[in-house]
Amino acid sequence: MTADADRYHAAFSHYSNARFDDALAVLAPLLASRAATSDVLNLAAMCAFRADRQELADVCWRRAMNEHPDDAGLYSNFASALTARGRLNEAQTLYRRAVELRPDFAEAHYNLANVLEKLGHPEEAEATLRQALRLKPDFAEAHLNLAKLLAHARRLPEAEAAYRQALAARPGYPEAHNNFGNLLKDAGRFDEAVAQLRQAVAARPDWADAHFNLGNAQHAQGSLGDAGRAYRTAVALRPDFAGALNNLGGVLDALGCLKDAEEVYRRVLGIEPDSADAHFNLANVIYRDVALGRRARLGQAEALYRRALALRPGFAAALMNLGNLLREDNARSAEAQAVFREALRVDPESADARLNLATALLRAGDFAQGWACFEARYDARLSQRSVFPPDVAYPQWRGEPLAGKSLLVVTEQGFGDSIQFIRYLPMLKAQGASKLTVVCPPALVALLESVDGVAQCITPDALPALPPQDYWCFLMSLPALAGTTLDTIPRAAPYLHASASRIDYWRGRLAGTLKIGIAWSGEPRPWMPDSFGAFSRRWLDARLCEPLLATPNVTFVSLQKGPMARAQIATLPERLRPLDPMNDVADFADTAAIIASLDLVISVDTAVAHLAGALGKPVWILLCANACWRWLDAADAPDDSPWYPGARLFRQRAPGQWDEVIERVVAALAAWRRMTRVTPRFP
Repeated sequence: MTADADRYHAAFSHYSNARFDDALAVLAPLLASRAATSDVLNLAAMCAFRADRQELADVCWRRAMNEHPDDAGLYSNFASALTARGRLNEAQTLYRRAVELRPDFAEAHYNLANVLEKLGHPEEAEATLRQALRLKPDFAEAHLNLAKLLAHARRLPEAEAAYRQALAARPGYPEAHNNFGNLLKDAGRFDEAVAQLRQAVAARPDWADAHFNLGNAQHAQGSLGDAGRAYRTAVALRPDFAGALNNLGGVLDALGCLKDAEEVYRRVLGIEPDSADAHFNLANVIYRDVALGRRARLGQAEALYRRALALRPGFAAALMNLGNLLREDNARSAEAQAVFREALRVDPESADARLNLATALLRAGDFAQGWACFEARYDARLSQRSVFPPDVAYPQWRGEPLAGKSLLVVTEQGFGDSIQFIRYLPMLKAQGASKLTVVCPPALVALLESVDGVAQCITPDALPALPPQDYWCFLMSLPALAGTTLDTIPRAAPYLHASASRIDYWRGRLAGTLKIGIAWSGEPRPWMPDSFGAFSRRWLDARLCEPLLATPNVTFVSLQKGPMARAQIATLPERLRPLDPMNDVADFADTAAIIASLDLVISVDTAVAHLAGALGKPVWILLCANACWRWLDAADAPDDSPWYPGARLFRQRAPGQWDEVIERVVAALAAWRRMTRVTPRFP
């Protein structure tokens, strides 16, 4: 080995050990020679580059290319350095020269493709990657980058094939497993995504991003516990990983671990103090605390929403949630309306803002504006849409004359909504409609056929066979079309009727002198989001009703159907368990016949309350502090309802406090019994 070779190898050893200045010192005599080899010049350039002596690196590479113009490797290495420094156009030129000098230089084709992709030339980048793969079919990195390019172009089957080829070329390739897993997650193939991402973290356990992506796939899969563990691992590997902390907070929130979620979101704010999303997410957790009854924290949530809006003016979700938060305080209804109006000012096309404004206006008794905005409930732009027009060829009724016309009325949303608003159909018949057909869930068919003017009720699956009608209309659009105000609500009751034969049957099943129906809860609605307890806060646990159920000389009758109701009855002391005939109830017509055989109904805000009111039966309705819009503000309707003259409202005085409500109901029941001396009453 010559002295020059010894020097070169010594310099290379220094380079390999990151002693770049030492390597350059050893190379100095060789660089002084006019006959410096391309290897010497290239090594010197790379040492200078790594030592951040960029001018010297450029000088060495340019000299090398000048003195050795046919060495493709020199052009490729200099191009790589320029790429790292963001000088992409120069890098592109050098890579093109490298592949011109050596057409079979697969690595140069690969690197050129990467530069072309960064410069915004995806078609040429794809062609260049495919050329690299023709030259080197087992080039795993090229398969990976081709897959990424195809995925970005939404050519998903081709991207999947490229990822599989990358993994065939290099089994256990963590980057390929990671990216393939993300592709599968985005395609909704969550189980496959989790499998790929598990392999990514197995191959590279210290890769925080892969654990984060695994958590995202598990979250999408519905495996919240596993997702939480993956996010925690990502954070342990990278304590300032705000994205993983943020998503961990979301998992903890979904699991109901509000205290832990709050702590995590506060950590995010410590990392990203000017993050609007972090303020928004922390506000949401505190809002949930407010919804659970911790009203004193309303101000904290409000301040966080307002800070999120200051950081990101026009933040639609923050405006929506701030408006709804303000509605928790009945005295701030006008402020809530103003927030929703601001959301509409920011985005006049926002169906979410219009619908939220609608319910705020309706609860305040402003029916003139409220019903018009309420039409947004079936707007296709809603973020969470649950009301869809029927698939029919005839037009939607907009108030045209109905004389001699047939009309299909489509029920919507919950059973209670259908029962409440079916009262409008006699008004349509009075306008001369020749035929009124109602499409509704099977459980309501027999009941709604009892409404005056209804020709027939059909289930949605029978709609395709229905002959064409003149018009169709959503049931809950009828108040707007009728121009309903607080003074013109159709109050006549009963407007629903139980059949005499069903009443006779159920009367024989119900023992006792004084019979009171009771409904303390609804059944879960997994298809509808329970945002901030929108549904669950209306309900209470059966055990909270024990003081009421202990009333002597009363037969309480459960009016709740479903496994949750039966499970809750089983938790009560046997002597306090209500009579439960609901397992034998076929539909709401049976429930109506049972209610018709009772003296009083006591119910939370659920379909049972509406059914009792529609039958003209005395009904006491237990309402949460932030009650549904239809019960109006407490200041306007403290204990009665314009919708049901026979209803008496018992409102929570503080969020989540049902004990006090039950105490008032017990006292009211005792007074009612003394005043009425009730004896059984049957139609």
